[in-house]
Amino acid sequence: MGLAAFQDFLFPQRCLVCSRMAYDGIQLCADCLRLMPRCAKCCRRCGLPLTSAETAVSCGYCLQHAPAFDGLFAAYWYEGVPRKLIAALKYSAELHYIPTLMWLFDAFLPKIDENSVFIPVPCHAARIRQRGFNPNHEYLRALARRYPIHCDYGLLRRCRNTQKQVTLNHHERQSNVLDAFVLNHPCDYQVVNLFDYVVTSAATVQEISRYLKAAGVQQVWVWSLARTKLATSRS
Repeated sequence: MGLAAFQDFLFPQRCLVCSRMAYDGIQLCADCLRLMPRCAKCCRRCGLPLTSAETAVSCGYCLQHAPAFDGLFAAYWYEGVPRKLIAALKYSAELHYIPTLMWLFDAFLPKIDENSVFIPVPCHAARIRQRGFNPNHEYLRALARRYPIHCDYGLLRRCRNTQKQVTLNHHERQSNVLDAFVLNHPCDYQVVNLFDYVVTSAATVQEISRYLKAAGVQQVWVWSLARTKLATSRS
């Protein structure tokens, strides 16, 4: 018996959601793992669900109003178990949740372009002082420990301490993040993978993608742990 297996035998892990016996060392029980709502039948451009009438890979909205980013991958819908886990990290600084969340994320990870760079959506310095960390940085560092990816943690800076997006509607969110980001150094990347742990209205990643493309980036792909699936996020 290996050391890890022996430790699990002596100190069995508990599910982070319901506290029952964890399944296969990932700190979730089998029942909670089955309840993870995988993103499926989604528009490859915006990540929202395709309607029963939409048979193309992109939704009707994106065909008429293409976002600045070239595609969006999210592993789960932001509800139920994923929402509980992400909220615990965001609001209670439960950093030990990160390995389980990243295991869940990379279980469905598409192929990564080896010539691309990953950058996290930045938080304002005041928000980092208040919270103590940037969740996107921590998630991306965990991903970089599992894959040989190139990350640039300092390319972008949030220059305005914007209002929290959760209190705003879609149009207010767009205005809230307008011109809220600047480059810390010249950007010579052709393909950028923008990581945001939760995408709701996509206003933030849309604004960053617009800014990056104006700086010369050819393609911006958005990667996220979770995505809201409410159609009202476009309203």
